[in-house]
Amino acid sequence: MGDLRREFGTTLPLVDPFRDVLTRRVVAYLLDLVFIAIISSLLGTLLAFLAILSLGLLSVLFVVLPAVGVLYGALTIGGFASATWGMRLVSLTVWRTDGRRPDFAQALIFSLLFYASIALTSWLILLVALLTPRKRALHDILSGLVILRSDLPFS
Repeated sequence: MGDLRREFGTTLPLVDPFRDVLTRRVVAYLLDLVFIAIISSLLGTLLAFLAILSLGLLSVLFVVLPAVGVLYGALTIGGFASATWGMRLVSLTVWRTDGRRPDFAQALIFSLLFYASIALTSWLILLVALLTPRKRALHDILSGLVILRSDLPFS
């Protein structure tokens, strides 16, 4: 716990903030997939309606649909709660390694690295989290972020 206090500041949970983080992250991502699907469906319906009304002129706007997942991650992690909606439901939060909350740019890098790494390695890159002591995936390490439990009492 001494290393954590030095690395993440003096205000740390009284118990291990990394306990069960991997399991919670998987559940959070499955929940996030549902939220992303709902947002994408609503946006797709709106864009289809606009494309019909404009006689196809606005159909070029469909190029934004693949970016919904990346923007969802960047806006929610870079927002006031520092967590996606799925992370909030399973009591996880995202912090910078210097103990501050991530800003939008850092959250965007985190989200881009996540989707790029799983696209290039077919999810195998996430096995890195099993080998790191703080259960950090490669995109966590490269973006300078750490995922902690938010349901723990702080000292």
